[in-house]
Amino acid sequence: MRGFLSDCHKIETLAGEIYQRLAVDAAYAPEVRSVFQKLGGDERAHARQIDLVMQAPEKELDAVGKIAWESIDAAVQLAEGMVRALDHRCLGEEEALRLAVEMEQQFVKVHVNNAMHFYNQRLAALFAGLGAHDQEHLDRLRECLKWWHSERKPRLRQS
Repeated sequence: MRGFLSDCHKIETLAGEIYQRLAVDAAYAPEVRSVFQKLGGDERAHARQIDLVMQAPEKELDAVGKIAWESIDAAVQLAEGMVRALDHRCLGEEEALRLAVEMEQQFVKVHVNNAMHFYNQRLAALFAGLGAHDQEHLDRLRECLKWWHSERKPRLRQS
């Protein structure tokens, strides 16, 4: 169980780092940076929630019936891949938004799929809440991407 929580904490921490790095890219429109800033704060808050759960006694954490490990592994690999991409090059606004959408889609799978497998109702509620937040993030990113296509992209073509 602690391994699962550790992986979830890693996902949230990596996502917070990714969004923070994207939020400070001066090449991005203020609207895009604002979205990344908000999501980065949310992801750091999620990591703190999971950190608090990990401090619970082991008997309280032994509450999982079945974990979808493949969704967790895919989320970790996706987040680590995005960090590597940021380490080696600057991402354009559209690419950053698209990769963030892909990442959040995977996070939704992790949290929602695993929320259904907790025997402990408190943990189930936590992961259901994380899944709901990830869905909100996904919706916000999709809205930002639509805005980018309607407002920002035409300006970039005219330049």
